[in-house]
Amino acid sequence: MLDVLIDNTTAILVFLVTVVLGWYILTLPRMRNMPPGPLPLPVVGNYLMIARPGVSLLTLFPTLAARYGKIFTFLAGSTPIILINDAKLVKEAFIKNGNIISSRPQHYYVVKKISDRLGLGMTMSNGRQWKELRRVSVTAMRDMGAARTSMEGSIQEEVTELLKVIEKVKDAPVDLKPWLMKATSNIISTIVFGSRFDYEDLRFNLLLQRLAKATSVNIFFLAVNFLPLVRYFCKKEETFIKSLETINAHIKELLADREESFDPSNIRDFVDLALRKRMDDPKERHFQDLNMRRAIVDLYSAGSDTTATVLHWLLLFMADNPEIQARCQAEIDEVLGDVRMVRYADRVRLKFTDATVLEVLRLRPVAPFGIPRYVEENFDLGGYTIPRGSVCFPNILAINKDPELFAHPDRFDPTRWFGENGEVTGRDRIVSFSVGPRSCSGEAVARMELFMFFTSILQFYTVLPGVEGKPVDLTPVLGFLNKSRHQELVLKKR
Repeated sequence: MLDVLIDNTTAILVFLVTVVLGWYILTLPRMRNMPPGPLPLPVVGNYLMIARPGVSLLTLFPTLAARYGKIFTFLAGSTPIILINDAKLVKEAFIKNGNIISSRPQHYYVVKKISDRLGLGMTMSNGRQWKELRRVSVTAMRDMGAARTSMEGSIQEEVTELLKVIEKVKDAPVDLKPWLMKATSNIISTIVFGSRFDYEDLRFNLLLQRLAKATSVNIFFLAVNFLPLVRYFCKKEETFIKSLETINAHIKELLADREESFDPSNIRDFVDLALRKRMDDPKERHFQDLNMRRAIVDLYSAGSDTTATVLHWLLLFMADNPEIQARCQAEIDEVLGDVRMVRYADRVRLKFTDATVLEVLRLRPVAPFGIPRYVEENFDLGGYTIPRGSVCFPNILAINKDPELFAHPDRFDPTRWFGENGEVTGRDRIVSFSVGPRSCSGEAVARMELFMFFTSILQFYTVLPGVEGKPVDLTPVLGFLNKSRHQELVLKKR
């Protein structure tokens, strides 16, 4: 009996060793001349490195970047994920080779489920659909926002509404993030629907709650995308998808109202542009109900919680660095006083304030690993071969803390952005909005919002920690976005 057990155990061990050796024999040659990376395990690749207790992408990927250099391979299951940790290499990959690395991966399990239930919209679509939806969204942001008034005017209007709220809660600890999200989401609302929502609107608040919940999950690194067996007992993706479904249903109601008032001779916003495209070509599937609703969801996702998150980081850094806040306020007082509203053109004179926004964007990039790019053909990058079928991410966190670009990269220092002539310079050293054809289409609007909201708050209020004597917690929490921990702040009237 013992001999049989030993023989069976030996046979199982031989089988397992054979499988492991066979996997390495088949896999490692395929990875020859690919960027270096940690030695993968059979079947799971390197994915177990993420699953270890106390490990997150925010700690793991910077560690791997420090070990392997400007570009490395992380094998998730059998999918090579290429992390590019250098600004020049990101631009070479996403701009020079943009024609073969601008698609989104369609083979991800979560992407397939979203496509079946909600469509791909603008963010995850490819080809003509993506180009058409992006073109219409850019046109709306450029020309149609706030019923043909200037985008700057829309932001000034929303600044006024936000300051009214702050005035009611001043001098007491308050969680500002929900109010910041309402303000930034209303800018998107003017672009999409040509009007803003009241802050107490129940449907508006439900929409924002679902958006925040959706961005708490980074769907691109979920195990279900890479390890098929996990799909039978882990449903983390359902939180994200159900949030999208609720948002989609809400958008459907709003669209029904807009379709009744549509006038093709009076194009007011993104919805009207899309409806006219549909009217001009009824067979054009890119602007049919499902894709159009999903594109609107994408616009809200890209322009609400994201901008509000950066604004919240700005206020947290001010509460933690009172000397920098005081210097911003002194500059604002000199240029604007306490009467005139800020304009985006004031950025030229509010140099230290502008540099402070840049510095927070550097230290807390809102999406530190961006959105994946699918490689459609082999290409060379940094002396390595990037194979067809792999997925590339810009490691924005590593780029923004590259010691070759930024001395003492962990230090919060807005003065690093000043050149010898005293002007703010070197904006292209950070890639917080990504680069190339799939870069953030709302970057110009987001930069305008960040500067104008931040400046306006400091013009009238001083930001203090929520609890006197207790340090501000600047530890990030990563879902899809690089969010701050829940905490209150005090805004004291100046």
